Amino acid sequence: MYKIYNSVEILQDVDSAIKEKRPFSLLRGGDGTLGVFSVCFLNGFIKIGHWSTEPNNTNIQIRRRGKPIGEQLVKLLLDRVSIPWNRRIHFFQNTIQYLKDADYIDSFQNYSAGSIKVIGNQELAKNWDKILSGVGIDLTNKKFCDPRFNFFCMIKEQMNLFDIMKDRAVFCISNNKFPWLVQYSGAKSVNYFVISGNIKNIKGNGLYNQMNQINNTAIAANADLYLVGSGFVGRNICGVLRQNRKVVLDVGSLFDYWTGKRDDIPLPSIRKMIKFNPKTKCFHKLPGCTVEVL
Repeated sequence: MYKIYNSVEILQDVDSAIKEKRPFSLLRGGDGTLGVFSVCFLNGFIKIGHWSTEPNNTNIQIRRRGKPIGEQLVKLLLDRVSIPWNRRIHFFQNTIQYLKDADYIDSFQNYSAGSIKVIGNQELAKNWDKILSGVGIDLTNKKFCDPRFNFFCMIKEQMNLFDIMKDRAVFCISNNKFPWLVQYSGAKSVNYFVISGNIKNIKGNGLYNQMNQINNTAIAANADLYLVGSGFVGRNICGVLRQNRKVVLDVGSLFDYWTGKRDDIPLPSIRKMIKFNPKTKCFHKLPGCTVEVL
């Protein structure tokens, strides 16, 4: 096991990075990235149980448990985010470099008991260190966040993202704008790159084709803090921003809660601990919760 830094420790580090004007990134690899690594670089020794929640053709093929990841399946996955097959190695080599550079990445060995059965394939969790070590990431020299950081960074009863955003310029990469965000967070300003296309479209949401425009727009914004919720390509966007000395967090599905697309938490282990409140735009600890929230 490795030390997992809790959300308050990480946010304190984010605050220091902004004050010190040093580059910073938190990237959450997700079971999708680990699975593709196993195909593109490690000969596909991992079997997939879960990749997508949308009831589409990709999901149907993925949910045939026991089937090894193969070229056809990976092509379907990459097609969803418009990554050309002949660019896959280049794309994921960049992802690996950005994970190496990142201040924090997530660890699949440190989910709470039982939750890995809900959100991903147990084989991925079991082979987490083998996959990352296999692509050249030094696990002995890395800081780790809980993969559920996107929930824990917005808990009302403790230091959260709004505290970090206060009096600062923020830039969000999302498929929506949040008109209330300046008022709720106290941010000095909030600017956006709004992702075009339908992220649920199996034919691709065009994110790969927008990456250069996203990166150039974000870099030019010169914000104090960048929040990224752009799915599969989000790790690469975060990596580019860090290389340009920005402070950036992959907040993933947090934006779905902020836009009202979600209000329930799909993970049973987390649902027992916190609940999203659309009025405060935060997660709140549930009464009587004795489990330490990371």
